[in-house]
Amino acid sequence: MKQIELAKIHPQAVAALLERSLIERLDALLGSALGDSGMSVRTVNCLETNKVATIGELAQMSQEELMKIPNFGEKTLKECIAHLDRLKVPHPEWKVVRKQRKKKS
Repeated sequence: MKQIELAKIHPQAVAALLERSLIERLDALLGSALGDSGMSVRTVNCLETNKVATIGELAQMSQEELMKIPNFGEKTLKECIAHLDRLKVPHPEWKVVRKQRKKKS
């Protein structure tokens, strides 16, 4: 396989390739199944029972919509928020709850 030197490619072409690569990775991430994402089985089952099967579908829901799901409480919500945060999937309405560690004196 022939290697391509990026310095020899037009900067706009490189930017377009990188942008396309990022979009493809984001599409793959958002289309990935919740069951393959590392979330707890209980959370995945709760969401899939309510027809939320992918990371993208979860990211499109509001906190209010999620809290209306039966057996979906604050602990499950915190897990979803933390999980999307780890995956770097932003949601303007969701806030990640982070515990402050006490400093040892």
